[in-house]
Order: sequence, then C-alpha cells, then structure tokens
Amino acid sequence: DNSAGLSYLVVAPAAMSNNVTIQGNKVYNIDGDGITLSGVQNALTDHNVVGGAGLKTVAGTQATSGGIWAMKTTGVTMQYNEVYGVLSAGGVDGHAFDNDLYSSNTIVQYNYSHDNQGGFLLMEGQVLVSGTNLIVRYNLSVNDSWGGSKGVFTSEYGEMGTVNIYNNTVYIAPGLPSKPIFCEGCFPSFTNFNIWNFKNNIIANFGTGNYTNPAGW
Repeated sequence: DNSAGLSYLVVAPAAMSNNVTIQGNKVYNIDGDGITLSGVQNALTDHNVVGGAGLKTVAGTQATSGGIWAMKTTGVTMQYNEVYGVLSAGGVDGHAFDNDLYSSNTIVQYNYSHDNQGGFLLMEGQVLVSGTNLIVRYNLSVNDSWGGSKGVFTSEYGEMGTVNIYNNTVYIAPGLPSKPIFCEGCFPSFTNFNIWNFKNNIIANFGTGNYTNPAGW
C-alpha cells in the first residue's frame, strides 16, 4: 500500500504470502545472498545448507550479503540449518542469519553456524516499528565473525521491541578477532523501548575480540 507514501516502512499483512516452507535445500557458492524471505508470514526455513555466500561484489552496488535472512516478515522460524563461509564485502553484513528490516516474531533455533566472516546473527533496523519479539536459542556458532569488523551477535541501527537470546553456544578460536557481541549504530534514545535479554549462553572466547553491548544487555 503506497497511499501513505511510506510503503517502505509498512508491513501490510493482507498483501503477505502465507505458510511458506523452504526445506531441505543445499545452496553453495553464491555471488550474493543464500536464502531470503520477504513479504511472508508464518514461514519456515528448515534443514537447509548454505555454504559460501556473498562471494562477489558488484561495483556501484551496496555490498550486503547473508546466509539465511528475513525482511518485512511476521512469524518466520529458522531452524536446523547449517550456514558457513558467508563473506562480508567491505565489512558489511556477512552473517549466517539476519532478522532484518521490520521482521517480527522471528525464531532462530537449533542452527549450526561456522566460519562466517560477518558473524552468526545480524539484528537490523526496527526503527518506528514496535515489538520485534525475536527469539534466538539452542544455536551453535563456531569461529564466526572472523573478519573482526562485526560481531557474532550484531545489533544495528536501533532495534525496538523484545529480544531474547538464550541457551546458545559460541566458540571462538585463539587468534581470531571476533567480537562476541557488537552494537553498531545503536541509538540511546530508544533504550526505553527495548527489552534485551541475553542469558544462559556459553561464550568460549579464546580470541582477541571484545564486547560492545546494546543498552540494557
């Protein structure tokens, strides 16, 4: 619906696809993104493998890439997937998973993420929209964020709503500059709208990266 002139900022449930399942796929050596969802509700990405994404940068374009990610969705579950080898061109994105612009009620669980240059999870831009209700649990991340410019868990540009990250395991090998938790472009003025819970996670950090926490973590 473009009548308000703000269609980019609006998720219109009536226009969304329902009950989409992406299951059992193997996606290797991709120039850009691996698996993406947009404009869907009640969707499932399950038992997929993405190996190598974001391998090519086109001059004059925004160099973003992700393994499996959602934008402008409601009720997406990402589970039992393996994602590895996603590159971060110019230090942009490069995560295994991404809860992106205006996605709400997302669950990321039981996934195996390893050796992604950006990190395990990117949480992006929920400005002007309340209630992300993001749940991240029971995932394994190994040697993610090896590029050092992002974090294993990266929070960007003022997410609003409830985020619960618990019972995940992160391993970072000696010598890697991976940041376990990294906040980029977080806006302090949104602190009162955020509920951040980061609990019962095992972070085995043998590398050199530090922690930059979003307000309230």
